[in-house]
Amino acid sequence: MAELVLSHTMSNRVRVRHPGYPRQNILFSIPARDGPNHDRAHFETVKAICSIITDNEVDVWLTSVGESTRVESDADGLIPGADYYLQVPQGNRPLNTPYPIVPTFRSWAFPHDAIPALWHEASKREEEESRMPDYVLSLVAEESCRITTFRLAREDAHIIPASEKLWFTSNEMDEYGRLSGRSGDTVADTWFNKMRLQAQAHKIWDDLDFAIIPKSHAVGQVGWFTQMMSENDELEKHWHNKPLLPLTGRSLPYLYGRFAYTIFPKLHAFLQGGQARELTVHLPDGTKITKNYGAAECYEFSRNQGRGRSASSRKRSKTGAENAEDTEYKNDDDFAHASDRTHSQPTSVDSAISGVAQRDESGSIDAEKFGSRHLCVRQEGEWWQYLCGHEFNEQRGRKRLRNDM
Repeated sequence: MAELVLSHTMSNRVRVRHPGYPRQNILFSIPARDGPNHDRAHFETVKAICSIITDNEVDVWLTSVGESTRVESDADGLIPGADYYLQVPQGNRPLNTPYPIVPTFRSWAFPHDAIPALWHEASKREEEESRMPDYVLSLVAEESCRITTFRLAREDAHIIPASEKLWFTSNEMDEYGRLSGRSGDTVADTWFNKMRLQAQAHKIWDDLDFAIIPKSHAVGQVGWFTQMMSENDELEKHWHNKPLLPLTGRSLPYLYGRFAYTIFPKLHAFLQGGQARELTVHLPDGTKITKNYGAAECYEFSRNQGRGRSASSRKRSKTGAENAEDTEYKNDDDFAHASDRTHSQPTSVDSAISGVAQRDESGSIDAEKFGSRHLCVRQEGEWWQYLCGHEFNEQRGRKRLRNDM
């Protein structure tokens, strides 16, 4: 079979640039495949991305290249595929200092009180229409695929990935699943944070090729739709702008968190541009750091986030209420038991950033070359390792980089 050839041009993307850097300044781009000519993008989705990467700044706006006026959407809520500059208020930032961005999902703090209104509208409308009692939530296990409607080859798909349980608990996300009767990171494995997807849809979901976002129906109501995030004609034809079956019972904050998880890998090129960048990093202990990070440090932030960390279990799951309790997930313990695993040299976040450690020929970090302090991810030096996506291989006695993106 001949390989599918892309037919779209550069004008079929929205490229958002940082005005504080003269070169290598594209923050992210997304496909512009909406509208009658398939050359526009959903404006509210673009703005939500801009808000997330600027540390949840609410007052963000776009300007066209060479223009100073704010970009507005058309009557359908769309903007043309083109280059734009992302603007934020000056605030207390020193003049001539670029505004900072958040580099990774793990260094992002969830905006509990600042989820965009359109997301709330989609969630509220669905709740009003369904009125599903809490005790019926376990029946979610019997649902068909939320996208294809298929019942064959269904799998459980996490919304916020199971590998991000430390982020989940440090951001108090378990509060949104308290009706499950659980607390802490175990809430991430309940139906508040899962949905049923057909196997192919699950794979594409785990590959971050599409997101779930709120959009307006043709009749004017707001609902959940798929949004393609990768450039591919087949993806556009079969997986873009598809309305979802009801997501009743699924937590709105989890859907927004997953959207953020999907877009952070789009910062890779910006972080790998060979320049120092102003970044804001939130540590899981609540510490916020805003500073200028060198080019090598920015590169470390980018290399271990994304596709490789998003996968849910490929294991087929049971049907019925017991399914919510019994499924095992291969990435659940990335850092859950790190305090029992190895030793590392005491170091500050900043000093850990500069070296990250000496790697062997396979790209691994040898724990034996460190000092004798017992590893705990809640100590400063290990936060850096965590934010950069390191995981620990217990059999080899080493901490290694993920290379499965």
